[in-house]
Amino acid sequence: MSNPTFNSLTLCDRGAVETPGSPGARVYLENLPGVNGDFVQLHGRSGRRIRLNGELTAAGASAALAHQSLKALLRQCQQLVGTSGGYVGTDGQPYLDCVLMSYRPRASRVSANGQDYTASAPVTVEIHQAAPWAI
Repeated sequence: MSNPTFNSLTLCDRGAVETPGSPGARVYLENLPGVNGDFVQLHGRSGRRIRLNGELTAAGASAALAHQSLKALLRQCQQLVGTSGGYVGTDGQPYLDCVLMSYRPRASRVSANGQDYTASAPVTVEIHQAAPWAI
């Protein structure tokens, strides 16, 4: 299992769970009087949403340094919100024509690992793939 990335930046590095939604059908439906059934015009497919939950971590020699490193990583990921690019999922599958819609961290925590410290924060990520057929 690989760490999911957007434009080569790791979005989370622990416990990633990804849910790619289905592309939507774009259709025009019309009921015609006196005719059974519907008149249907197919207009291709629309985009899909990909939801990602996981945890982002950073290490440091002190609790404060680990927390600062984590905050820097979170800011890097949040700066990608509203940009387009490629997303690589947890199975290594590339998704083209994507927009990072949101990157939301929740409460962070710091734990000791021997002499080092690890800061971590759960994150929820929303990605929109504009062209799901371009896989």
